[in-house]
Amino acid sequence: MSFYRFRERLSEQMLKYNPADKNYKGEEKYRANTQLNKKKRKAKETAQPYVSKEQFKQEKRKGKKSRLCGDLTHIKHHYDSLTKNNSRICAYCGEMGATFKCNICHDGDGVFLHGPTERQGHGDCVFHWHDDLCFGLAKHDRLHLLHQKKSDYEKPTAAEKRENANIIKDIISSL
Repeated sequence: MSFYRFRERLSEQMLKYNPADKNYKGEEKYRANTQLNKKKRKAKETAQPYVSKEQFKQEKRKGKKSRLCGDLTHIKHHYDSLTKNNSRICAYCGEMGATFKCNICHDGDGVFLHGPTERQGHGDCVFHWHDDLCFGLAKHDRLHLLHQKKSDYEKPTAAEKRENANIIKDIISSL
């Protein structure tokens, strides 16, 4: 690339640069962002492929109220809180027809899940939701923790489940 072509390309990049896009760390503190009304600021949350160690730790710190039950000795506590309600969208698989509500999860607000007695092949959603090794695979996690688009969600494949389980095991071993 010639010297003049380099300068031309650099100029084009500089003209397109906007700190409001928040492409680089610290740009949220630029005057272009701080002087804007909060409603007008662009909220830039990049999609992550997996939950972070800090997100996992934060959920585990909730103790008995955490949806992550580890070796599932705490599952009875959650299982006893299940109540049958009207059909809603399942927090794990994202499909309609979930009638069981875990009244402990999601900071006590409750979460609807497909229960063990439900048909349609969704009886394991309640167990996957509370399983440490499935943390980050639920549709709710992908939307709220990993900031993915609702339309981009697909059920995890067996390979994704194995890879996520290995990541979570590494996080657990480093705690």
